[in-house]
Amino acid sequence: MTSRSIRRASFLLFIAMVAGAPAAIAQSAEQPSSISAAPSAPSARTLVLIDRPVVELKDLFHHAGINADAVLGPAPLPGARIVVGSRQLAAIALRYGVAWFPGDSDQSVSIERPGSPIGHDRIVAAVSRALRQAGAAGHVAINLEGEQLPMVPPNSRPDISIDQMVFDRNTGAFRAIAHIAAPRMDTVTTTIGGVAKPETQRVIATHDLSRGDILNDSDVRLTWVAQDDDRHDAIRTLSRVIGMQVSQSILKGMPLSRRMIADPILVARGATVSLAVDMPGLEVTAQGVALAAGGSGHVIPVINPSSHEIVQAVVDGPDHAHVLPGSMPTRGDNANPYYDLAGRQP
Repeated sequence: MTSRSIRRASFLLFIAMVAGAPAAIAQSAEQPSSISAAPSAPSARTLVLIDRPVVELKDLFHHAGINADAVLGPAPLPGARIVVGSRQLAAIALRYGVAWFPGDSDQSVSIERPGSPIGHDRIVAAVSRALRQAGAAGHVAINLEGEQLPMVPPNSRPDISIDQMVFDRNTGAFRAIAHIAAPRMDTVTTTIGGVAKPETQRVIATHDLSRGDILNDSDVRLTWVAQDDDRHDAIRTLSRVIGMQVSQSILKGMPLSRRMIADPILVARGATVSLAVDMPGLEVTAQGVALAAGGSGHVIPVINPSSHEIVQAVVDGPDHAHVLPGSMPTRGDNANPYYDLAGRQP
């Protein structure tokens, strides 16, 4: 273009601007109230959290327009995400009349849905019911395989149904189909499997126990354990252990057996013992030194430090015993090297 052409074009543009200016000014003066803020331009979102089973247009775009509530498709499963790329966004915008185009940027929108894992106890309870119907024992220990179970919407109580249960009674292996339904989500069907072993009731420790502890209600509880851990001396009732004394260290959760407990020691070896001697029409008390430890009802030898005589006495309380009727004292000479004849501990 020549300089003359340039000047001519500039001139024509100037004329047009000048000619149009009064009209624009007049319109502005006549209708000052008609000026309003232009509507915000649509823009793509980046990360969206939703808690419903469908994705809507407004989940992808700010200022999506009159079709903002239009349903585009299913939402991701609880705990999952989907990513909508720029080409998909452009196609959706064109279809629903959204004035948006990605331009040179490679934009995408991530849609995430919060989820909570299905409680282990809930899935095990459903599997247990199905196993009983398939012929398993009334109580079984269930170990699920490592399949990833789907998540469910937060604070929901999923309904779990099990069918097509296949159970091997010899090995305990099982496999089945689980149907998981919850509000605000479509029913999910998945395969689950594992091993189920018969259980038996056992008394277990509720916390670590030390040797010498006297057991009470808070120390033990009754629960079900796999029969593989069963023993011939297993303890299956709480009444069998309450008030007993621990004879070895026991870890939390460990099933108790009879060899782990004993009657509580009321008289320690070497302790001073109050002796009661019942005679017809006469009750005599004396003191001696226990030559052996014993619990309630145990018969222990007690030496009289003065006479050096030994009697057999029945433990009936802390550091207290009564002499057996008809028990004849014996001399303690060299009878027990733990004490000398004066009853002194070497």
